[in-house]
Amino acid sequence: PSHDTGVLGNKYEDYMSRKPEWIPQEDFTAAESLHAMCMDRGIDMTGLALNFVYRSTVVDRMVLGASRPEELTRTLERLNDESLAAAADALLARISGDGGVPQGS
Repeated sequence: PSHDTGVLGNKYEDYMSRKPEWIPQEDFTAAESLHAMCMDRGIDMTGLALNFVYRSTVVDRMVLGASRPEELTRTLERLNDESLAAAADALLARISGDGGVPQGS
């Protein structure tokens, strides 16, 4: 799924321009939709994706891919951004359909 590929992160433009065959088309479609929503609302897509994973009860850990200290600093800033946290909560509520976080199977 797209959360394993970087499509929602800082490689979005690269992946969207070349669309590797190993990434399912539905992941590109979902990423394009999320990107458009974020652009319309002025939301940082990478920050939203990080907060979504961080705040979800379905995910039990995150692996951060920072290769430089400033990347780690930026990631931590995104995780502490209240507006991104609120947007992630709203997205989680919308996906779950009941105002809560989607549950794993």
